[in-house]
Amino acid sequence: MLIFIVLFGAVVFIVVDWLGSDIGGIRFYATFAFILGSLTSMLCGFIGMRIAVAANFRTTFKAISSLEEAFKVAF
Repeated sequence: MLIFIVLFGAVVFIVVDWLGSDIGGIRFYATFAFILGSLTSMLCGFIGMRIAVAANFRTTFKAISSLEEAFKVAF
């Protein structure tokens, strides 16, 4: 993911912040927003996968003894 963020961050910087600047000069607003969005998206994906794995483990553990209990846990 780091390679992707660096490569496309450079593309965003060149196209939007450097060449697309009407005021003149170099700005880093779009590049900063892209990097911050990428990092928070990775964090949300990590947290979501941890929650999903924990919920699936609980459901599977209950399914060992009873499918009814597993359905209750899953829902």
